[in-house]
Amino acid sequence: MEQPNIVFITTHELGRHLRCYGARSVRSSNLDALATRRVRFEQVFCVAPQCSSARAALAAGRYPHANGVMGLAHGEFAWHLPTTETHVAQYLKDKGYDTALFGLQPEFRQ
Repeated sequence: MEQPNIVFITTHELGRHLRCYGARSVRSSNLDALATRRVRFEQVFCVAPQCSSARAALAAGRYPHANGVMGLAHGEFAWHLPTTETHVAQYLKDKGYDTALFGLQPEFRQ
């Protein structure tokens, strides 16, 4: 059986500001097309009020108090996902997928 393509996107401060979520003043044609043909989340919740903790929870699949990222990853705060945590990209790589990290992801030391 052929594996499905998986695109996992997290963005900093984007929220629901895409046309596929009703923001008519935003041009996001490629993401809108992807949302139309595949999955678009409509009912989700955030596990932490800080962006770093929330993104680390998405990546590790574990709450901040379990994955170790209890605060912000930048500046003097310096919380990072411990190397003992398994990132979703590693799970996918172990299943034969090619994975890549693009852009700024301060929660993850590279």
